Amino acid sequence: MGTRRDEQRPGREPGGQQLLAGIDAWPASRRNIIRYVFTHPAAREVFLSWPRIAEDCVADLRAAAAADPGSAELRALVTELSAVSAEFADLWRRQDVRVNNGAHRRFHHPAVGRFELTTEILTAVDGQRFVAFQATPGSADHDAITLLAMIGETSRSAR
Repeated sequence: MGTRRDEQRPGREPGGQQLLAGIDAWPASRRNIIRYVFTHPAAREVFLSWPRIAEDCVADLRAAAAADPGSAELRALVTELSAVSAEFADLWRRQDVRVNNGAHRRFHHPAVGRFELTTEILTAVDGQRFVAFQATPGSADHDAITLLAMIGETSRSAR
């Protein structure tokens, strides 16, 4: 899933949309992982380690803001999330700055249940980011994301 540092959008590839239950109902311009974490009703169920995801997202957003202090888009996102989420505002005030390079994440998707993925985030010189979600081949986690991809493909074909 490719993104720019100021976007953090999963909506470019269908798999990213499928992983974050319900994000596909948002207009493409609103599909932002950080916005999803703090404002989507499904986020706390999808991310089983929601507090850690929330901390990582805010620290990474701070790193992006430090790298591009003049970004109107980043300022607008911080203003929006500070207004609608007290948790975001509290985390933002901590001033934790850290680039998220990936981690081991636990998910629960309403269609396939619980699974764990390892994320790896690679950043190019121009700020473009590639986020890879991986499961151990042959594991139940791999089966879950394979099923999730099949469900997504079926729903896209039906449209």
